[in-house]
Formats: sequence, C-alpha cells, structure tokens
Amino acid sequence: MEILWFLLVGLVAGWLGGTLLGDRTYGVGGDLIVGMLGAMLGGYFFSTLGVELSGSLWANIAVAALGALMLIVVLRLVKAPLPFRTARHVAPELPNEDER
Repeated sequence: MEILWFLLVGLVAGWLGGTLLGDRTYGVGGDLIVGMLGAMLGGYFFSTLGVELSGSLWANIAVAALGALMLIVVLRLVKAPLPFRTARHVAPELPNEDER
C-alpha cells in the first residue's frame, strides 16, 4: 500500500511541477518519474536543512512538488538546444497548377 501512495504522490507532484513551471506537463509517465525523483530530491533537501514535516499526505505532496520544481528547473538549465532541434529543414515549394 505504501508504494501506491508513493506513486500517487509522485504523479501529483510531477503534474504540479510541470504545470507551475510551464503550460505543459510531461504526460502520465513523465509526471510520475519527475514526481518520484522530485520526492527523493525534496526529501533529501529538507532533511539536509534539518526540516522535518509530518507524515501527512499534504506534507508529502508539498515536499515532492518542491523537489519536482527544483528538478525541472535544473533540467531546463542543463538542457542545451541541439543543432537538429533548432534547424528547420523545409522542403522546397513546388509550383502550383497555375504556374506550370
């Protein structure tokens, strides 16, 4: 049952992080992965600061969402545009029927 709660919190946190930082989410699978990694990152971050939140569902979602936000920001900073993503290859226009 604990794994189900972890997955649910991860899904909500990933969706929340993607929604707050942009107009899109990463799909169910992406939100789940971002949320679970964010939960681990948020838990590590808060434990390093010495902050311990109660074990309530809302506290877990808040920690996971903040971790997901941090993860998404880092991923966006690290992600560099690749040449094949920026180049637009456009096929030459063919003359229409009137110009032939």
